[in-house]
Amino acid sequence: MRAYNETLYDKDMIIRYNKYYLADFFKKNFSIIAVGAAAAATYSFAVSQWSTGLLILGMIVVYAVMTVIIQKTSEKKALKNSPIVENPIIRSYLFDDQQILVNGRFVKPQDVDPGVVKPKDRIIKYDEIVRISTKTEFLMIYDTEKRTYLVNLNSFETPEQYAELKVFLAEKLGKRYH
Repeated sequence: MRAYNETLYDKDMIIRYNKYYLADFFKKNFSIIAVGAAAAATYSFAVSQWSTGLLILGMIVVYAVMTVIIQKTSEKKALKNSPIVENPIIRSYLFDDQQILVNGRFVKPQDVDPGVVKPKDRIIKYDEIVRISTKTEFLMIYDTEKRTYLVNLNSFETPEQYAELKVFLAEKLGKRYH
């Protein structure tokens, strides 16, 4: 088995990841809280506690707005502090039968200040992987050293390679791949 991917890590990736994270948060966390609060508000309206029901609904709206504000603030901070905004890198991922070889290089090495640290090359053995999650745009790899790798699903050499990789990872990792 062999699958090759080159993922561009740049400002756009930070923005796309933050949009994914916000949508995922709303889907997983906010929906549960909103349903519970809506049920409490409905009960309050049913027992003629109009002010309590409106207060609960208002809190749902405030919670949603604050969540978006906090996420946008985090995104701005990440864009301000991340070295990949000024010096984008390309990470190549070579998936084979035993491991994933990860190599990094600057997109424009001639424009990088000499003091900037070069992206590290890594070898990730499949038994070092905690889990791999497939999202709409990314394959997210989490390893035992608590590192996360984002692999752009649209950057495989061919769509067939990615299809073959999905089957391989499901067999190799079992429940750790989803």
